[in-house]
Amino acid sequence: MLLFILRRLLASVPVLLVVSLCSFFFIHTAHGDPAVAMYGSQLERMRPADQERIRENLGLDQPLPVQYGRWLSQAMQGELGTSYITGRPVSQMLAERLPRTIVLNVSALALMVCLAVAVGLASAIRQYSWLDYLATFFSFLFFSIPSFWLALLAILFFSVYLGWLPSAGMASLGNDGDWLDRLRHLLLPVVVLALSHVGAYIRFVRSSMLEVLGKEYIRMAHAKGLSPRRVHYLHAFRNALVPVITYGGLSFSSLVGGGYLVETVFAYPGLGQLSIQAASMRDYPLLMGTILLTGCFVVAGNLLADIACAWVDPRLTVEGLRKKVGGIG
Repeated sequence: MLLFILRRLLASVPVLLVVSLCSFFFIHTAHGDPAVAMYGSQLERMRPADQERIRENLGLDQPLPVQYGRWLSQAMQGELGTSYITGRPVSQMLAERLPRTIVLNVSALALMVCLAVAVGLASAIRQYSWLDYLATFFSFLFFSIPSFWLALLAILFFSVYLGWLPSAGMASLGNDGDWLDRLRHLLLPVVVLALSHVGAYIRFVRSSMLEVLGKEYIRMAHAKGLSPRRVHYLHAFRNALVPVITYGGLSFSSLVGGGYLVETVFAYPGLGQLSIQAASMRDYPLLMGTILLTGCFVVAGNLLADIACAWVDPRLTVEGLRKKVGGIG
C-alpha cells in the first residue's frame, strides 16, 4: 500500500507542474495590467520612467519564461510571493482562508455522498418503482439547476421570506466565537453545494448498483436462500463501491469549482471569494496561489479516492496484482 501511495504522489507532481505552467502563461497573457488595477487613472498621469519603474518592481519587465522560473523556484521553497494589492504574503492570506474552504467542501462532500449512496441504492433496489421515478426526477432537477441560481433561490426562500437562516457571511457581527451561529451561516452554502452536484452522483450509484445486481453470483446468492438485505448490502454494494468511490474523487474537483461560485454568492470568506477578487484586481501572485492550491485539492481528492479503492479492493494495487498472478501460477 505504501508503494501504491508513493506512486500516486509522484504521478501528481507533473500534473501540478503542467497546471501551474498553463495557468501562469494564461494569466499573464490575458488582457489587463496589474499596474493599472493598483494605481488606476493615476498611472496615466505618471511619467513613462515611473510607469516602467512600477512594472519593474512588480517583476513584469522580465520575459514570461524568466518570470515563471522565478515563481516556480520560490513556490518550491513555500514562498508564493506578495500580493500586489494588499502587500501581504500570499501564503499568509491563503492560510487564513484555507480552513474555511476545507470545512465548506468537506461538509458538502460528506452530505453529497450520504444522499447519493442512500438514494442511489434505494433507486436501484426498487427499480421502476415510484421511488425510482421520484429519485430520477430530482436527480435531473438538481443536475440542471446551476449552483449560483440554486443559491439565490435558497437565499430568497430561507433568508428573505422565512427568515430562518442568514444569507451571507461566516458569522454574525460580534458572534465570531459562537459555533452555533457559525453552523447556521454554514448550513445554506453546504446544502446548496451538495445538492447542485448530487444529481449526477445519484445516477452513477444507481447504474453501478444495477450492473452488479445483474451479475451471475448475485443471482446465485438469491438462489441459495440468502436474505435480500444480505445480498444487496453485503455482496452487491461492496462490489459496486469501487466505481462509486472513483466517481466521488472525480466529483470533488467539480465540487471545489462549484464552491467558488457558492462562496461568492453567500459572501463566504473562503478561497473562492479570494480567487475571484484576485482575478478582478489582476493580482497575479494571489491568483496563482489560489489556482495552485485548488490543483492540490483536486490531486488530494483523487489520491484519497485511489487509496479508498485500494482498501476496498486490494487487487487494484501493484502488490495485489502480483499476489493475484502468483496465486494463479
